[in-house]
Amino acid sequence: MTAKYRLFLSYAIPMTVALAICVVVSHQVRQIALSSSDNTNTFYSFSRGLGEYEQIRQEWRPRILSNYLAGRLVDAVEAIYHPQDQQTAMAYIPAIWSIVWLFLTLLLFIILDRERSLLYIFGIFAGISFAYTPGIGMT
Repeated sequence: MTAKYRLFLSYAIPMTVALAICVVVSHQVRQIALSSSDNTNTFYSFSRGLGEYEQIRQEWRPRILSNYLAGRLVDAVEAIYHPQDQQTAMAYIPAIWSIVWLFLTLLLFIILDRERSLLYIFGIFAGISFAYTPGIGMT
């Protein structure tokens, strides 16, 4: 019984920490998402055709797959929830986006190396928290 319990805990603890970190990151993302019109333009770049993609800043253009997937998410969210405007949608679309990719990444770490997964999870959280700190990268 103790071996099964330890096996359960070796997965349950990292999963609980991963879910908690996803919640925290979603709140950080919501604060940053509306801080610049570039964020909105990037998420909407593929949602209405290739024309808007050409209008985004040069730094975001090489991220074609990411922009394409974000555009598909925007289309799906708008089809399901019918937000009033882009500002309303941007309050939660980037949070959904971040939770999904972050949770899948953390889940992959748990599956591949559950003994060190907490180290990887906290390391990624530290990097993301630094990147999403308001004012970082402002000139």
